[in-house]
Formats: sequence, structure tokens, C-alpha cells
Amino acid sequence: MLRYALGVSLLAVIALADAATLRLTHPYGELIDRGVVAAAVQSSSPDRVDCGIAPAVAIDERTVTITVRRLDRNAPYGTCPSEVMVPIGELARGAWRVELRVLDTFGAGVVETAYVETRIHAPDTTCRRFPQSRAAVDVRHRTLDGARLQHQVAADPSFAARLGHPFDVLVFAYTDPEGAILRYDWLDNPHDKRALLERTGEFDRLNAYDGGFCFTTPPPDVFADAIEYRHAGLDQYFYTANAAEIAGLDAGTGARGWARTGKSFRVLLEAGCPSAVREQSAYRFFGKPGVGPSSHVFTVDREECRIVADSGAWLYESVAFWATPPDSRGGCSQPGEIPLYRVWKSFGDSNHRFTTERAVVEEMKAKGWVDEGTAMCVRAS
Repeated sequence: MLRYALGVSLLAVIALADAATLRLTHPYGELIDRGVVAAAVQSSSPDRVDCGIAPAVAIDERTVTITVRRLDRNAPYGTCPSEVMVPIGELARGAWRVELRVLDTFGAGVVETAYVETRIHAPDTTCRRFPQSRAAVDVRHRTLDGARLQHQVAADPSFAARLGHPFDVLVFAYTDPEGAILRYDWLDNPHDKRALLERTGEFDRLNAYDGGFCFTTPPPDVFADAIEYRHAGLDQYFYTANAAEIAGLDAGTGARGWARTGKSFRVLLEAGCPSAVREQSAYRFFGKPGVGPSSHVFTVDREECRIVADSGAWLYESVAFWATPPDSRGGCSQPGEIPLYRVWKSFGDSNHRFTTERAVVEEMKAKGWVDEGTAMCVRAS
């Protein structure tokens, strides 16, 4: 059983709600399949949840239902906090739906609802959620100051291995000479690295940084069409929403032989505030020359991302766009979203085709491609 750093809690998911709000937390820093998952619940202002009545928590298959009662508006100010923590318990790995029901003060009827769709992961099985910068852990070693820690990592491979093979060590000698920032690979999960460092017993300060930071006034979200291209000679498909790549492919100044099929799908290209959107990074990989297929693969599944990254056959390129993972029922339940299906060419040169049309899926299945179901959820328009 892992030990978790005290005081570490994360806004894991924000509900789309009628008025009440619901967020899930775990001391690991993200939701994992060991230890207690908790829900922070809140009624719509100015109402509050009655903290004097124990919430009811029911688990049915992959759905958690939390029922609370609204506090009497005549209760003295400060009787209950604006947000009430509800322990759920340990949840198994996989997709979950967590629902909140707020009853009236008499418990006679539901007056507000909220829900979240989320996934519970096992430690050390996922790519980081926001790979736009290197994973980082802020540390302070018990016996080595920042400069000596930096030197030890560079000079002693076994020591570096014990710390999870940092890419580099940053030291801010004037502002924090005793501490350092250990930076890791783009896809490494910083919460897993923090847990690894904690298990060494060598550090008295550990803070994982996952990215996804927002400005006080964030820029607007940017949406675009991901264009489908086909290479007739290779019988392969490729997708991009990047304007420069599209211009190069259309003009023939980039990779040659690719032509538009006339199909596309709508995606979030740039998130103004990454931690606030429901979409997740769509990781883009290309086959490692001489090892993997000469093809791209896209996934929003963080566990699949980790498998692909660790296979040795693929090279991570970038976040291609943002899309929503399928919900706990394997579908797309958010307003304004539709399924994006994935089919796989398992013969010859491996390749995937993505489409929002079931007719295209059936067409490819008739050609021997494998239907892999809903890969992600994209915008309807």
C-alpha cells in the first residue's frame, strides 16, 4: 500500500450540474484504485448542504449515488461550511459515474442534481493529463541541498534510477538553495513520480506539478475541424487540425501523396483553461522508424497512451487536439458531443481510421478492418 503525502488533494473532475456542484478528490493527487475517494459537494448559493445529517452513499455497478439534504435557510450563519466532504471509499479501476442528489430540508424530494463521469486508474499505468511541458516534482532532500542533489543525479546512475530517472534537475540557488525541481519525461505522471520519491524516505518536501494552469482571465477555447487525409498508395489515413500541416498537405509541400477524403470531425484545438474543460489531451504518436509501423495513432485513453509509450514501437509527437473519453457506459453523454469511432487495419501496415459515421465503420469492416468502438467524443458542430 502506498503512503500518500499529507495535504495533497486535487480537483479531479468538475460536474456539469443544474446548480449543485460536485468534485472528486484523492490524497494521491488524482483518482486511483486504492485509498479513499471523496466527494466535495455543494448546494447552489445561498443554500448549503446540511452537515449535521450523514450523507447516504450507494454504489450500484459503476454508479455512485450521493444523497444529501439541504440546510434549513433559517439555520444560523456558519452552521455548515459551503462545501461538505463525503467519503466514498475505494473504487475499482475503470470508468465511473458519480451522481449527487440534494433533497429539500424535509427530505421529501430532490431539488438539485449534479454528476461527474470519471475514470479510476492504478498507479504507474497512465500518461500525465497535461503533457504540454515536462512533468515536475518540487523536492527537498533530507541530506543534500539542491546543488549536491543535482550533481548526484548527474554523476550516479543508480541514484538517478532510484529517483525515477529525472530528465534534469533545476536548482534556484538564490531563492531556494535547499530545494530543487526534478523534471521527467513529457508523458510521465508526476503523481506517480512523487509517490516513488516518497517511498525512498529521502525527501521531506514533495509537490507534484501536473500542468493545466489557468490565467485569471484565460484566453478563449479554440475549435477546429480535424481533416481526414488518405494516401492511396499506402492505403492509410491521417488526421490533423493543425493549420500549418493542413496547408502543407493541401499544397503538396509537406508529406506527398496525401489527399482529402472530404470527411472531418470537430474538435477542441486549444483549451484556454485546460483544467476546466471536459475534454482531455488527444496524444499523437508516430511509429518508431525501423521498429513500429509507418503510421500515426491518436488516443485520449491515458492508460492506452502509457502502453503505447512504453512499447518501444512508437514516438510521442504532441497533443493533436482535445476530446472527451467515452463515459461509464461507453458512450457520449455530454451535450453537443457525438461518438468518434475507431477502426483498425490489422493486416499489412497497421493503421487506424476515425469516423463519426457508422456507415463508414461498416464499410471498413467489409474490407477486413476491426471495429474498436467509440474511441472518444467530439463536438457535433
